[in-house]
Amino acid sequence: MHRWGRAMAWTTSWLGDGRSLSRRVLEIRDGYLQLTPWFDCAVRDRAIQLGRRAGMDGPDLMATVEAAVVVVALDAKTAGDDPVDTGRVEAGGTDLTSEVVWLGRVSQALARSPVVAGVRAERAHARAASTGSPAPSTTSARDWTET
Repeated sequence: MHRWGRAMAWTTSWLGDGRSLSRRVLEIRDGYLQLTPWFDCAVRDRAIQLGRRAGMDGPDLMATVEAAVVVVALDAKTAGDDPVDTGRVEAGGTDLTSEVVWLGRVSQALARSPVVAGVRAERAHARAASTGSPAPSTTSARDWTET
């Protein structure tokens, strides 16, 4: 099968008639709702600070901030931390297409952003210090932003 044909077949099977894509977006946002009690405005503020220091602004900064808030909330919930419920995450789009684009941007920030990794590492170190356990071997946010 020609490359283009394989790509179209994969895209069609993944996207289906649009309902599958809608379902995926709804599942992601439902997951966000489950994490809402662990969303922390201090994480948001720190991600904004580190992102600006790294020269980010606009949608790139906001996607990075959302990724940091979500991943730290997931870590906190998984670790059994008490909910803080001081933060919010707004929908990133006004329709399905813009929401998919937004969530793709957040996903990329989650996977690649040194700001997200730095905020996550700071929180992991703070959690370890408060419980008296050894700190995880991760890079601090300062290391990410000063290079």
